[in-house]
Amino acid sequence: MRVELTRRFRFESAHRLPMVPPEHKCHRVHGHSFRIDVTLEGEIDPQMGWLVDFGEISARVEPVLRQELDHRLLNDVPGLENPTSEVLSVWLWTRRRDRWVWWRDRFLTLTALGLATYVLLPTAPPWLAAREGELDPVARTAGRGWSVIGLEVADRVLDLGRAAVNLTAALPSLHAAYAAFTAVALWRGTRRPWRALLAAYPLAMGFALVVSGEHYVFDVLLGYLYAAGTVVLVRRVERWWAARRAGTGAPVLDLREPVPVSAGGGSPLDGSPLDRSPAGPSPGGPAEHPAVDHQVGARDPRRQV
Repeated sequence: MRVELTRRFRFESAHRLPMVPPEHKCHRVHGHSFRIDVTLEGEIDPQMGWLVDFGEISARVEPVLRQELDHRLLNDVPGLENPTSEVLSVWLWTRRRDRWVWWRDRFLTLTALGLATYVLLPTAPPWLAAREGELDPVARTAGRGWSVIGLEVADRVLDLGRAAVNLTAALPSLHAAYAAFTAVALWRGTRRPWRALLAAYPLAMGFALVVSGEHYVFDVLLGYLYAAGTVVLVRRVERWWAARRAGTGAPVLDLREPVPVSAGGGSPLDGSPLDRSPAGPSPGGPAEHPAVDHQVGARDPRRQV
């Protein structure tokens, strides 16, 4: 059975919005009772009878809130110089180091594998092969759309960049590989109705690359394969490294993705029991301030923690 669990947290902080006009009320320092919902979605563990231990959620969220945000002037926190709710949401996202490490290791590995292939097997794209007389004429159409919207200068700027790149770096298509990797990275955190669009993204990228003369179909398919292979390869290396460190008694890096932080209502800082009620303004908060300014984060349900 799939369930959705929400645990609420609150922290008290002051801030001011330096980018609004001086006469705006939020230009002055004022305080809020900020509220965060941590929402998880997934299957109930048949043995434990739960999705996740609430204590694990608190152990991951509370240190960030207590040590870095609670009872502080948010403008003094690095990265929150303009602490709107939206900026605060992005800032909280960057605190999820485990997920960042997951993405970083795979992205860098994928890039390194692609660059190594370019060095070992330089391959000309269709438009270049046609220009050298190896193929029938191939139109390079990637920049034509700029003129339609009156931005010919953008295409000229891109031409300057194209002149400085490696022209024989067609195999594999890293454009296609990055698109596929993005879909994989976001898949678990995307609601099912939107997954069709997410799956269509690398397919659309591959179609555009072939139609515009930038890559062969084989380049695109190999890019997809590189993305899938990278995810599998890095995961196996992580498991090997974790087992090796466990065998030597060294601390084992927790490679699981952290609990997501999302928008929501309020409770004491140490969290509250399961709550499914809609988010609203925090009790006791400034009445004149819109409730949305009290809510931070972006909803990002996960299948597992």
